[in-house]
Amino acid sequence: MQTVLLPLLRADLTLCETYTHRAEAPLPCPLTVLAGSDDDSVTGAELAEWRGHTTAAFALHLFPDAPHLYVRGAEQELAEMITRTFPARG
Repeated sequence: MQTVLLPLLRADLTLCETYTHRAEAPLPCPLTVLAGSDDDSVTGAELAEWRGHTTAAFALHLFPDAPHLYVRGAEQELAEMITRTFPARG
């Protein structure tokens, strides 16, 4: 398992250490931001700033009573949110 996970962890840490934001034009597609309502690593105002990265529709969805790792315990709600956000194309 280490042979699979260790390269992923190294890549994540490298990205965190080397990333530099470049201001670019907003995307012309809808943007949905998902977060836990009890995430103490980011504020609602910071999450709302994602609105500036799109010229299309913007939605912010907070999973109630959820920390930073909101996915744990909210798998069904997350799957439903993804299904509503990205409807099947025929």
